[in-house]
Amino acid sequence: MPYQQTMQKLLVATLLWLTATVQALASDSPLDSLMNRVLEGSHQEVLQARALVDDFDASLGNAEKRLQSSRSELERINHQNVELEDRLLSLQKQLREQQKQWGAEKQDLQELLKNVSDQSQVLFEQVRPYGLWSLDTTGAKPLSEETIGLNDIRQLWQAMVQQIVVSGRIHQSQELIIDRHGKPQQAQVTRYGPFTSSAQPDNTDTPVWVSFLPEQQVWAELTPQPELSTPEQGMIIDPSFGALLVQYANAPDWLDKLKPAGMVGLLIALTGLIGLGIALVRIIALNKEQRSVSEQQQALDSANPSEIHAGNSLGRVMLAAQRMQPEFLENGIDEAVLREVPPLRYGLGTLAVLAGIPPLLGLLGTVGGMIETFNVISSVGSANSQLLSGGIAQALLTTKLGLMTAIPLLLLHCALKNKSNALIELLEQQAAGLLVQHRLATSRKPEHV
Repeated sequence: MPYQQTMQKLLVATLLWLTATVQALASDSPLDSLMNRVLEGSHQEVLQARALVDDFDASLGNAEKRLQSSRSELERINHQNVELEDRLLSLQKQLREQQKQWGAEKQDLQELLKNVSDQSQVLFEQVRPYGLWSLDTTGAKPLSEETIGLNDIRQLWQAMVQQIVVSGRIHQSQELIIDRHGKPQQAQVTRYGPFTSSAQPDNTDTPVWVSFLPEQQVWAELTPQPELSTPEQGMIIDPSFGALLVQYANAPDWLDKLKPAGMVGLLIALTGLIGLGIALVRIIALNKEQRSVSEQQQALDSANPSEIHAGNSLGRVMLAAQRMQPEFLENGIDEAVLREVPPLRYGLGTLAVLAGIPPLLGLLGTVGGMIETFNVISSVGSANSQLLSGGIAQALLTTKLGLMTAIPLLLLHCALKNKSNALIELLEQQAAGLLVQHRLATSRKPEHV
């Protein structure tokens, strides 16, 4: 650009010189004057041209410096752009991670708020009617997932803290209760925290257990009343908010528990009673016989033959041995011992049979109960558990009763068998002793002759 300007200026100077020369020739000026003018104009043009060239060189140097500076600036800017692009990519990556984390935290927060809202609904719908929320002073209310806020959560927390505090105290108030006959009356209700409540009617001196009916917003006396005595230095706490008291009051007695067993259970009980009666009779008889045999054995040890009695098995064996001829003594003693064995084992076989019958009856009841259960399933399906429980209860209860009856009878049979065997062994030992004495006596007779 500066070079083009210089050339334009040279062209303008040349045109001016030619114009001056033409004017000088036209005016018929002297030749010397014209020459001087030409030389003077040429000298000035040369100086101007040199000045223009110097200006051009200076402008060219400045332009090169500016070009070099611009190139350096461009490289710096390019380097900064690369760094900025890398930083931008890193920031975009961090932004995506932050967005992902924020989305997860937002989802967790929404689930937390939903759980808080659901728990507050359960708290106010199911727990509040039975607890001590009538003493609440915070004004807490059920939370909604759409409108829940920090103030609502803080208010609910304050209400729960207040409930924790009042739950550790005993509260008494004058309330209206419904007695077991359905008549309303005033009574002083004592609440042991949120768990159990008792009332003292104005016209009676006996406290009764009561429960709160949330639908009617009134206290009602438990029917039937659980037979519990409150300790003087303590209290009865039901952590199920009265459910255990109701269950305890409505607990079936032993006869109601045995009703599902039906006829099979009755047969098992009858078998057990018969076996128990036989076992008791035989235990008494064997104990009596054992005492008599022991007394008879002590009399024999004292070497007093006159003390032999026929009221016991050992005495009868000894008397039979005395009446026998010496040559028939061994056979007579064996016969006497064998004669005493059946009375000592009397009833053991029957007791063994009775001990084996209850398990079979229990198995019979189990089969009958399962058949009844399958009949119910085929009739009404398996959705009604209350109908199915009857057959299952019969199946399990009869098996339980059969084993509970058979095991004691079996143990009694073993005990009676051992006791009778001990008496029989004692008779056999005494009989062997008599034979030994007889043989010794017969072997010594020839020496005295």
